[in-house]
Amino acid sequence: MRLFIPSVSFAISVLLSFHSLAQSETLLIDDIQNSPPLAVQDILQNEIKPLARSSDLIKAIRQQNVANIGLNQKQIIALDQKWRQETEKLDHPFIDQLLNNAASKQLQLLKNNKNGLITEIIVTDNKGLNVAISDITSDYWQGDEDKWQKTLPVGPDAVFISDPDIDQSTQQFQIQISVTITDPENHKGIGSLTVGIDLDLLELYLEEGGEEARLNNMDIPNE
Repeated sequence: MRLFIPSVSFAISVLLSFHSLAQSETLLIDDIQNSPPLAVQDILQNEIKPLARSSDLIKAIRQQNVANIGLNQKQIIALDQKWRQETEKLDHPFIDQLLNNAASKQLQLLKNNKNGLITEIIVTDNKGLNVAISDITSDYWQGDEDKWQKTLPVGPDAVFISDPDIDQSTQQFQIQISVTITDPENHKGIGSLTVGIDLDLLELYLEEGGEEARLNNMDIPNE
């Protein structure tokens, strides 16, 4: 297991009640039990990893990887620019096509049943392009961001936890937990999964021992 955790402010250490994330530029941790905080460990192990095994999400990623196999970087940038332009318009057919697909509907239902703890869910393909989203993202291509660069290219067991930040898309104070999505047939990485966690509700999750704010109150199809 390879876990990347960048620097985290003292305020978040207090928020997480006697548990602190490492304060270094980039810390590589081999034993997840020693870090990060217990609430994050629970969410990662019991909720995010099972979601990453969803057969529906894996099927959607496989299909998009095949469809996009010939895309070059210039074409990827053009698609990203098209997406960004549509985020500023009332009419956005390119975004709507992805936002309304079956995999995105699954993520939206999951998020809506988590009482605000989840701020967003993003699934990408092997080029870092959105496959499924719970909410409209600020960009279409995640391949230039840590959520993708420190998961899929690192390996099938990679986990990345972001710095706390105000998310540009959701405008909520959150962290993002990202993992590689692997194909169960060959155990190779095919995409990535990112789940945004509201830090105010994470405190409640920790105080309640994960019981009141628990994420696994609905079944996730998996293989």
